Amino acid sequence: LSFALSPSLVIQVINSGGDLGPKQFDLQIPGGGLGIFNALTSSPPNGPALFQDYEEADFGQRYGGVSTREECAQLPQQLREGCEFRFSSLNGSDNPGVSYKRVKCGFHPSLYEKSGCLLESDV
Repeated sequence: LSFALSPSLVIQVINSGGDLGPKQFDLQIPGGGLGIFNALTSSPPNGPALFQDYEEADFGQRYGGVSTREECAQLPQQLREGCEFRFSSLNGSDNPGVSYKRVKCGFHPSLYEKSGCLLESDV
């Protein structure tokens, strides 16, 4: 995954979301907004909350998230560094332009060891 103005990343897409079009996927970055699904706060529609002491408003706009690097400080501690990445490396972009190509996840164990997902064809 290469961003127009920023670094290249190797990511694993494990969910394309029901609200997306062809060749679209969600890149989940802390502080980027909860989006259509929310299992983070005390009012989740999709199972137990991960951050029960926080409300949806603490995560910024549902679509787009926080607006400034300073707002990352209102997120749970373990999410702040990821939120700050959005402002330091992605210029604070919401839905940045990218180019991408498929690679085999089998060559990137740090991805599938975290997600637990690996296609047979990628072994």
